[in-house]
Amino acid sequence: MAITKLQSSRDFFRIWFFWKKQAILIFLLIIGIVMFYAYAATPKYESKARLLLLPKTFQDLVLTAGKDERQVIRQVTPEDLNTEFDLIRSTKVIKDTILSFPDNQLGLKIQNQGLFDKARESISTFVNSVLVSLSLKKNVKTSQLNKNISFIQNSIGFNSYESNVLEVSLKAEDPKQTKIVLERLLEKYIKHHNRVFSVEKSEEFYEDQSHIYNDRLAMAEKAFKNFQQTNNILNFDKQNEANITLFTELNKELQLLSITFEEENSKIQIFEQSMRGNNEVLITKDMRMMPTITSFEESIVPLLIKRSEISKTFTKSSREYQDIDDQVKMLYGEMRNEIKKITKSNKLELKSMGVRIASLQNKIDQIKKQASELKEKERTYTELKRQVDFHKQNYLLYATKTEKSRVYEEKKHRNISNVAIVDSPSLPVLPVSPKKILLLILSFFFGSIAALCLPFILESFDSKLKTVDDVEILLDLPVISSFSKVK
Repeated sequence: MAITKLQSSRDFFRIWFFWKKQAILIFLLIIGIVMFYAYAATPKYESKARLLLLPKTFQDLVLTAGKDERQVIRQVTPEDLNTEFDLIRSTKVIKDTILSFPDNQLGLKIQNQGLFDKARESISTFVNSVLVSLSLKKNVKTSQLNKNISFIQNSIGFNSYESNVLEVSLKAEDPKQTKIVLERLLEKYIKHHNRVFSVEKSEEFYEDQSHIYNDRLAMAEKAFKNFQQTNNILNFDKQNEANITLFTELNKELQLLSITFEEENSKIQIFEQSMRGNNEVLITKDMRMMPTITSFEESIVPLLIKRSEISKTFTKSSREYQDIDDQVKMLYGEMRNEIKKITKSNKLELKSMGVRIASLQNKIDQIKKQASELKEKERTYTELKRQVDFHKQNYLLYATKTEKSRVYEEKKHRNISNVAIVDSPSLPVLPVSPKKILLLILSFFFGSIAALCLPFILESFDSKLKTVDDVEILLDLPVISSFSKVK
């Protein structure tokens, strides 16, 4: 009967001893498989070398014992170390290393492989062929060169130890050839490092470019000076500020004059409307501000009163009424003549105001035109100055690169680099894998766990009756007696 829980330690030992054969078998099987791999797999050896990255100054100079210690040093950062990692395992370095060997044969793999490696290779070939036949994988033919590149990239290792020292390792089956390949790899890496971080064979190009931009700079500076002298430009900001101030003042004066012009024009229209009658004149409030009109009004008022009184006694055709009426008409006529003179004078003054308004408007338009021309000159000035700065920057850039190129050529001759080999690749004596003792300990550990767990797994799937309790639970009948199995 399948077990559901352990009632006591007796159940534990009963189950284990019942399945002891299977437990011992799985224990020995795990140890046997692991040790078969440990002794059948082809051993791999690891060759190690150490590199030193020398710090540089901020002028990109390598710091050595001969350099001035007062120079500011740029310390080696983790990013610098990662850059070197990528350079060492770059396809260019590995490809150059492989091509340096005859027929591109590195000799890192031995011909007489172990049983485990042969079995693994056969299984891998069979699985790949099955996947290709089922269209689950593409049949990609890889050249021997690409296989070697992939093999080295997967076999190379790095370690930095939180310092400027970089450890490089290579794992392979042949210890001597592993050392030789790692030496060749580091040699190609240092050459590639110098090519990447320097400008090679470019001094002539940079020198030509510096001459070109020097000529362009001279032409741009000449055009800039001619523009300044022709336009007599001192300060755009001050000139713009002066134009804005003058424009504000003139515009204010124009607005005030326009208001006065409208007021005077309204007065003239009122004066002309007051004289539209045949004889009488309508006197407005503005007319009463004039002394002559006021005197005429003061003289006419008594006559109008007297004429009104006479009209009550005499008819309009009578002599008395006509005398008073003639005096009134005479005064109104003189008042009209006076108003016409004032209107004529006001029109002349209004015409003068119109001339002044036109003159102010003309000056404002000229200021606007000057501001627009000044803005265009400022744009041209800025563009010429930008061209001068642009050609100057390019000239300095190529002049600096020319000098750096010369320094590189000198450095190349002296073979100066900020990468130095501290320890050359070592010749490995003992294999790094497989580690037999470690595998034996692990096999004992995992075999013991499997031997302890397997009986309970088998017991959980077994439905046989093994104990008195199983009979009583399953059949619900009391057990009278039981006896052990006798062989």
